Amino acid sequence: LTQVFGIRLISLEDKQKGTYILVNTLDTDIDDLTADHNVPQVINPVEWSEEDNAKTGLLMVILSAIFMNGEVMMDTQLWHMLKKVGIDPDYTHEEFGDIKKLITQEFVRQGYIDYIRHPNSDPPVFEFRWGARAKHEVLKRSCMDFVSQLYEIEPEQWKSQWQMVLEEEQPGGQGD
Repeated sequence: LTQVFGIRLISLEDKQKGTYILVNTLDTDIDDLTADHNVPQVINPVEWSEEDNAKTGLLMVILSAIFMNGEVMMDTQLWHMLKKVGIDPDYTHEEFGDIKKLITQEFVRQGYIDYIRHPNSDPPVFEFRWGARAKHEVLKRSCMDFVSQLYEIEPEQWKSQWQMVLEEEQPGGQGD
């Protein structure tokens, strides 16, 4: 599969259900980091529709926020962050439709985000984490670069996140 179609079949942690994902392994010219590390990102050379490009952009914003927040983000934090950037999850968005459904159902079903309920929480409390597919397809460095550009500072200024990026890039890290 990898050599012919540029995809790799990866078994997820849950062996009983036999859950697998297909991961794009083709190098692309879209992002030099991807080619340097031979690890694809969510964005690939496929011709995306405008709606898919917007959703991919939103997904990268969410994954970056989760990463920068210590790899876990409470649902209330995520909804608040989205409101700050002009996307109110309580209303239907003209580009994305139902934001909460997109994030908690579509992105979860695709394996990019894990949406976990804290046991015995009343009212229910949920947290977001990177899903298995994001862990295989998205570089932490790309999140750092994205956030660093937004804040116009060097990525090394976020010490703990920068350390995670360096660990990912070491032999045997996620980037291999």
